Amino acid sequence: MKMIYCLKDLNNLAGDLPNEMVNYLRSEFSSLFEYLSNGEEIQEFKLPTYQAMVVIENEKELDMLFKKTSEIELEFIDGIHLENIYIKRIGIQNFQDIQLHYALNL
Repeated sequence: MKMIYCLKDLNNLAGDLPNEMVNYLRSEFSSLFEYLSNGEEIQEFKLPTYQAMVVIENEKELDMLFKKTSEIELEFIDGIHLENIYIKRIGIQNFQDIQLHYALNL
């Protein structure tokens, strides 16, 4: 499982994930930045722990996520079809906010 708190964390994923997924995550991060920033530059922006973007890396992590998440906490599961890959986008209630989780081809 990889956590994305800031732009540096996101940039460090390049090479570990397909470019399409990294580009999609950049778009998601930019949207969160626009919504949550308080005037800081994107390079200085950091998501709080309860809103960090989470990249699920394998089936075991995905199973653990669903086992520890109650039906009330699970807000949505979306399927995102990019050009060559499929991503599950999962929103989970966390401290009265939604934390986004992403799983590639699982």
